[in-house]
Amino acid sequence: MATVYALMWGQLCLYVGSTIQTLKKREYKHRYRTDIPDYMDWTMVVIESCSADTRRVREQFFYETMHPLYNQVRPHNSMPHIDRVKDYQSRNIEKVRADFKEWYQKNKAKHLEYMRLYRLRNTK
Repeated sequence: MATVYALMWGQLCLYVGSTIQTLKKREYKHRYRTDIPDYMDWTMVVIESCSADTRRVREQFFYETMHPLYNQVRPHNSMPHIDRVKDYQSRNIEKVRADFKEWYQKNKAKHLEYMRLYRLRNTK
């Protein structure tokens, strides 16, 4: 069994990843070996539990839809399963767009405030 997770700071997605380890071990690695600034009090959110075979596809999908700020490279960019990711996305892209539009309408002010704070902290 594998887990796809996100590191969230409020509604802002900082990182998307997947693991077959326990979440406590993975969180420890993020807390002490990460490029995410210390002032961000992020939380680890489980997005989905899936089989180990499909975890890379699901991670890629959530990376593409959530647009994390601190992933250093695109997950599994050169893996042969990219065609499966694109196929999955093409079947669900309208639903993803509709979900994001609905979320953005509800959380527009909060999102803009997070982005303002993010820009202020990164210009220092």
